[in-house]
Amino acid sequence: TSLMDHFNNTYTLWRRLRITMTLISFIVAMWMTSLAVPCLSNSRKIYLARITAYGGSFNASAMVPAEDLAMEHINNRSILSGYTLAFTELQKINCDRTTALNALFSSFPIVNSEVKRTNVIALVCCGCSVATEALAEISHRWNISQITGSVYTDALSDRTRFPSFFRVFPNTEGLAFGILSVIKYFNWTRVLFLTQQESLFIKASNDFKRRANGLNITATDYQFSSDQNNFRSIISTYFDTQLDYRVIVVNTYSDVARKILCEAKNKKHPKYVWIIYGWYTEEWWTSRASQGTVNCTDEEFLSLLDRALLVSSIPKSIEPDKATISGFTAKQIEQQYE
Repeated sequence: TSLMDHFNNTYTLWRRLRITMTLISFIVAMWMTSLAVPCLSNSRKIYLARITAYGGSFNASAMVPAEDLAMEHINNRSILSGYTLAFTELQKINCDRTTALNALFSSFPIVNSEVKRTNVIALVCCGCSVATEALAEISHRWNISQITGSVYTDALSDRTRFPSFFRVFPNTEGLAFGILSVIKYFNWTRVLFLTQQESLFIKASNDFKRRANGLNITATDYQFSSDQNNFRSIISTYFDTQLDYRVIVVNTYSDVARKILCEAKNKKHPKYVWIIYGWYTEEWWTSRASQGTVNCTDEEFLSLLDRALLVSSIPKSIEPDKATISGFTAKQIEQQYE
């Protein structure tokens, strides 16, 4: 199978899981917020604010039609008898803390040092870990539930810090297990993590090192800040030197992965194996996605990625014709989405 087929298959399967999980998340969230509904007895329409990452390190826009579909299903049933759910105006953000926080305060304004009360009972946000974590730490101050169907970071499992956050997606521990399984399968004993300093990726590398302890696997973790743009020194240090690592885990968001791989384009790639996350967007490696931020052609990227391995959760129902908690089969949900 060609590399492009792997990317396309990964993206298609990823969409299936996100659709199914979004449906579940809405049903769970409505149950969790049911105590707030009687307070809205004067209005039959209640709202969910929606903030979605459309750019930056991650694009979660594919979630939007899935969320719309979930809303339609709920309103067409008797899940919330006497009430109709609706979204507030979609707020598009970059995958970062600043734009996410601005969107939150816009959705829930503060007047005279107090939160302005509205009939918004939940927040659907944000599709990427950086933005989601920033909002989940404070959204409970508004006494609302925050829901997501597409976030990996294990930090959000802390119920003390994030008491009103809910998701239906595996955390980073699964990622570390998947990477370790690949390393063990090929009997590799040395691996280099190039880790972007975000909680999502730091936790993944730490989990890997913990699991690899005692297995005769040496893991080196090089961490760098998210705003680093020049990766020449990293490549010079760890490639074609005495430290020469042959197995490299690109433990970053896709925009940083592009920069790292482009910097390594002149290396003799048959010597190296790149392990990359399979949840990047479909065309993350193309010139269209990079928008001039890297000096590599699509052909050069394909040459590098020829020896890449993709690691991700399996976003596919093993029983596509079996009804899910939503009442629909995975196959039916995919057809409705498309």
